[in-house]
Amino acid sequence: MENIQKQVRNPWAALVVGLVVGALFGMIVLGWWLFPVEWVDASPGDLLSSYQTDWVEMAVNEYALTADTALATSRYEALGEGKTDILIAAGLELGTQQPEQFASYVMAVEPENVVSIVQGTPIEGAEPEKATGLAAFLPIICGIAVAVLAAAAIFIILRRLSSRQPREVTEEAAVDAEVVEEGKATPAPVSIQDAPIAQFTSSYRLGDDLYDDSFSIDSPQGEFMGECGAGISEPIGVGDPKKVTAIEVWLFDKNDIQTVTKVLMSAHAFEDDAIRSRLAAKGEPVLAAPGEEIILETQTLQMVARIVDMAFGEGPLPPDSFFDRMVIDLSIWPKNR
Repeated sequence: MENIQKQVRNPWAALVVGLVVGALFGMIVLGWWLFPVEWVDASPGDLLSSYQTDWVEMAVNEYALTADTALATSRYEALGEGKTDILIAAGLELGTQQPEQFASYVMAVEPENVVSIVQGTPIEGAEPEKATGLAAFLPIICGIAVAVLAAAAIFIILRRLSSRQPREVTEEAAVDAEVVEEGKATPAPVSIQDAPIAQFTSSYRLGDDLYDDSFSIDSPQGEFMGECGAGISEPIGVGDPKKVTAIEVWLFDKNDIQTVTKVLMSAHAFEDDAIRSRLAAKGEPVLAAPGEEIILETQTLQMVARIVDMAFGEGPLPPDSFFDRMVIDLSIWPKNR
């Protein structure tokens, strides 16, 4: 359940889920149950080919009995724009069963193309039937819809992959080999001696309004143990991009009943009693500072969130009120070892 809640926090994941659920709801509940499509007064041209042949056969028999050319023509015109092709297709069957009656009917409705229709050959110069109305644009609409959904899915996958950067750590390693973009190495936390079972880097920069990293925690045997991550807790001021004054780090343990969260606050937010009190409802407030280590513990996991690098942004807002960047190292160990 906690895993699902963390995924729902991602707005792009929520968008895709909403599109899928909406499409299924619209098609199954609305389209098939509440408001099913009902065909009323369909023309013979909209029937299946077998029923169109039955219609032509009826018209042929009717003309053989009545010799009413006007009525025969009206039956023929009811087949729509593709009437000639329908008549040729029907003639392949009727021409062998009722050759004289079929030829007489064709003489009445298509006197200029009697030979071609009776022989079942295409009429020279005739153009194939073209889709009209919405049907003409249906392939284009479907193609656009598929392209949009595919682009959204690719964007989400790439963003998730770029945000997840797990790093392997050996027991002999004292210093992480990965270097963050500011050129600083991420040393192993001094508070715990053994190598962590998982270690990740979460990076925020001003303008990343969708910042919401989450990482899966697995045991050395590949067993899922939980998740951790970091994301925007609260912005300050108005306008774009968001001016983030607090970032929350969290740890989810599959064996625990809750997610532990702590809030890294700017100096301005931490000193403001109203803001600090409001954010305390999300988790324990912590004054963000370079090198600061924050420990989060659950029933079976312990995580040290270390601020590797950070800087405040500049602008019309109060000094030290929002982050320009922040790089957080997340290291996880099992408890009760």
